[in-house]
Amino acid sequence: MKNVICLLAAHNPNNIIGEYTLSIIEKLNKSCDVYYFADDVLSNSEIQRVVPYVSYADSVTHSGGDFGSWQYLTYYIGWKKLEQYQKIIVCNNKIDFSIEHLDDIYKYTKLNGYDFFAISDKRSSGSASNSYFLMLDNKVIKNHKFHEFWDNLVFRNKQESYKSVLPQYLTELGFYGTSYIKGIKKGLNKKSINRHIFPTLINRVNRFSRNGMNITAANDTKQQPLMAAKVMGNKNSSLTSLVKNLKSTIDIFKSRM
Repeated sequence: MKNVICLLAAHNPNNIIGEYTLSIIEKLNKSCDVYYFADDVLSNSEIQRVVPYVSYADSVTHSGGDFGSWQYLTYYIGWKKLEQYQKIIVCNNKIDFSIEHLDDIYKYTKLNGYDFFAISDKRSSGSASNSYFLMLDNKVIKNHKFHEFWDNLVFRNKQESYKSVLPQYLTELGFYGTSYIKGIKKGLNKKSINRHIFPTLINRVNRFSRNGMNITAANDTKQQPLMAAKVMGNKNSSLTSLVKNLKSTIDIFKSRM
């Protein structure tokens, strides 16, 4: 058992796992226990292609998009086991930054005392094909309100997404984090993400290390996040109330157990 667990949601055109997805899984497997669930109808032979690199893999078509797949995985794994991990990564197979930078993200979040760190795509609001990456600390994983969020999600169609809701909800619960939003700057793409965001992030980590600061204790609260979108809830509506009013759809997946 590794210190980090990754819940990987996927959608594969023509029910064929692409080479890019396989590459992501192999790289994630180096530092994470990977649980893979696809909104597809994958053959057993396709599932077997990822088996050497994952703790679990399955697929079924459903109406929940990425969040439906992640919801199923939380139910399959169970909160008792999830709480044993130091961090949880929630992402999809459209990640468009180098997975090799994971160690630097771990250091950066620890350096700044972040409880969560998100990289998402701002260019469209609901499509399940958007790139998405969210890393959460153990204190978030153990929070019962965080459990309620996942247990009570409902989906009317595949375009419905909680990608922007979740970071706001975490902030309402008192957690400290940041969100890097791709597409906030004209021309920002995969190449510029890897060339500009991560080298600067790495430089910050190295700068504190060279100065002899204890990364475990350091909390650079004055440092502004790179191209960060401030996580602010709508003052006229409570996300906490929203989540309380949601109904669970987890029964949809029980037949898969």
